[in-house]
Amino acid sequence: MRTNEPEATNHKPAPPAPRRARRPAAAASPRTSARKALPSPPARAAADDEIRLRAYQFFLERDGAPGDPLADWLRAERELIAERAARRYDDRR
Repeated sequence: MRTNEPEATNHKPAPPAPRRARRPAAAASPRTSARKALPSPPARAAADDEIRLRAYQFFLERDGAPGDPLADWLRAERELIAERAARRYDDRR
């Protein structure tokens, strides 16, 4: 009759994998230096305030009737992004 106990084997455990050498901090990849800096928190807060105000204007257009605040936020965000892109395009001309 068989039991669920494993049979004794003469296998040796595998040696540990070799460790990868770390690059010095000065040798950063070119991709990291090419990344653009994120906007500073005050600039981001200003953008959030603009979105919040635009979304509130949509709420007022509905005369305060219940609606979807997330949909209002996303619509406001889309419109502001489109307006900024249009301004940048006009500035380049």
